[in-house]
Amino acid sequence: MARLEFWTEELKREAFKKIMIEISEKGRSLNNILLKDEKNEFPSKSTFNEWLNENENLANQYARACDQRAELLFDEIITLSDDTTNDLKPYVGMNSIQRNKLQIDARKWVLAKMNPKKFGDKTDITTNGKEITANINYSELSDAALEEIASKIKS
Repeated sequence: MARLEFWTEELKREAFKKIMIEISEKGRSLNNILLKDEKNEFPSKSTFNEWLNENENLANQYARACDQRAELLFDEIITLSDDTTNDLKPYVGMNSIQRNKLQIDARKWVLAKMNPKKFGDKTDITTNGKEITANINYSELSDAALEEIASKIKS
């Protein structure tokens, strides 16, 4: 069955709702949902983007679903890092630890990309993203301070 080219409002609403559930409750990416649509029940990515561009309410719902997915991945990191299920089995424990570490690192990377302000490695708590420049009045510095600065510049 081929993808629908014409979407009635009812079919559109139904497909959009299913996509939001896949994102917010199952943690799936939009590409994963749309590209692995074996039943052809979802729109193409370009059609989905048109829906978002045409309807601010749908765009807001999509943004909230993405935020919920980020929280879901955040919770999974804790669950995976605390999982001791296979730790007592011989020769399996180290594999489980390495697998969990890989899963956690992958989720941390995805979270940092999805929401860098909240989950990114760089935290800016003073400048609100603006560049800081220092204005130094050299005439107020002592001769010793000026000599120290000069020696650091020379070396």
